[in-house]
Amino acid sequence: GSVVGGSALVEPNVTSKAYPADIIAAEPTEWLEWDYDDLQRIIDAPGWRAVQASFYHLLYLELLGTLDRDRASRKTAEAQLDATKTKVVPENKGPPSTKQLAQLCLFVAVPFFGFGFADNAIMIVCGDFIDAQFGVMFGLTTMASAGLGNWLSDTIGLGLGDVIERTAGKMGLSNGNLSPAQERMQPAKLTTLAGKLIGITLGCFAGMVPLLFLKPAKVEIPKEDLEVYESTFMPYGVSTNAFVQLMKHAARRRQAPGHVMVKGGVPFPKVILLLRGEAIAIKVGEDASEVPSLDGTGDPTHKYLGRLEGDEPSSSPVLRSLCSHGSVVNGTAISNPARVEQDYPSDVIAESPVEYLEWEYKDLMEIMKEDASIQASIVSLLFHEMVSYVSTNNPAQRSRLYKVLMMAVLADGKVDESERRLLNKYRESHRISEQEHLNVLEELDWTEAGWRRGWMHPENFSEQEITENHTFQEAALELEKVHLMLGQILMNLRPDPPKPAVQ
Repeated sequence: GSVVGGSALVEPNVTSKAYPADIIAAEPTEWLEWDYDDLQRIIDAPGWRAVQASFYHLLYLELLGTLDRDRASRKTAEAQLDATKTKVVPENKGPPSTKQLAQLCLFVAVPFFGFGFADNAIMIVCGDFIDAQFGVMFGLTTMASAGLGNWLSDTIGLGLGDVIERTAGKMGLSNGNLSPAQERMQPAKLTTLAGKLIGITLGCFAGMVPLLFLKPAKVEIPKEDLEVYESTFMPYGVSTNAFVQLMKHAARRRQAPGHVMVKGGVPFPKVILLLRGEAIAIKVGEDASEVPSLDGTGDPTHKYLGRLEGDEPSSSPVLRSLCSHGSVVNGTAISNPARVEQDYPSDVIAESPVEYLEWEYKDLMEIMKEDASIQASIVSLLFHEMVSYVSTNNPAQRSRLYKVLMMAVLADGKVDESERRLLNKYRESHRISEQEHLNVLEELDWTEAGWRRGWMHPENFSEQEITENHTFQEAALELEKVHLMLGQILMNLRPDPPKPAVQ
């Protein structure tokens, strides 16, 4: 139009902004120029409505003209584009060139690379997450988790399909400008198939990149060890990682009847957990060099039964008459380390086909020291087995049983008021003296002050746990004081018994 800066009459705020263009005279020109504020006052004055109407009418007409020119320009451009698209190109019926086939292969391979990459990467990430978070909870196998991950990958891929195709289209690739006749030729079809195979293959391999960054969150337990874990260790909170580490140090053995599991008369620096079968302990004679046998020349003392077979009655009359010492051989060494250096008092011989786990004593003690849950499970197993055969009339055996119970209670590094009351009742019922109690504490690296306080190593606990333990102990002491005070008050409130009448 002919009005420069007319936008300011409609939008006053543009006057504070920089003008977007230089206006340069293309030929000799003549114009009228007003200061914006002066012109605005004239237009807004009550007696100058005609001037206001003329300016706005001029602006309106020029705006319409500008819009008409823009619309016409766009229509012209669209018409030219349509003409280009509808331009008839002579169909090329000759065989496609090598360059055209290469362009066609790349044109087909790129989208399939995106599909393969997205499908494999999403499946691996989702499958690993499902396996780690819900595998143990719902009993899912690794293949089931992978199947669910593939379902999620395909579902997400439905939405990503258009995105991948649009992205590939923006790369400016073409199919080599093949004519319809050339696309129907055998070389073009084979090239299209090869492009799909190459694209999907490279995409799937590239989609495996997450495997380089994923860390295994779930440990697989072999099927033969699963029963041991579920029956002996899982009830005490032993994690699968801890159990796998424990089993790495164990030797699984299967032996025939008559096999000597433990040679008596010499130190035995190992611990055995009998899983299946039965074994008999024969007291070592004066000549410990004799070869152990089951011919009846030895003196049977007790038997061991497989942990996974329960308490089924033995078919052998000799075994039925013997006391069972459970399923742990040389478990005494766990509560009495000096036992490892001493000669083992009996030969332990397999009475039937046996299967057992064998640990080096030092390895087992280190694992128990590192993981409190493993210590709790093994010590609890020992205690329940020792209760059945340890004589409470024997002071040494009674003290040893109390030590095993203390090891189970102190496995987590702390003791609360309820555990102390339980152990005090056990001491009273089994006649454990105060000195025996202090000796056991000393053997377990505890002091009497630590026992009363509730822990020995406060650095293993948070400040909140220590405060809560203090609060619990103080509350228990206060309740005990209140109980005594109430008892005394009730005694004082009772009426005195009537005095006997004087004869």
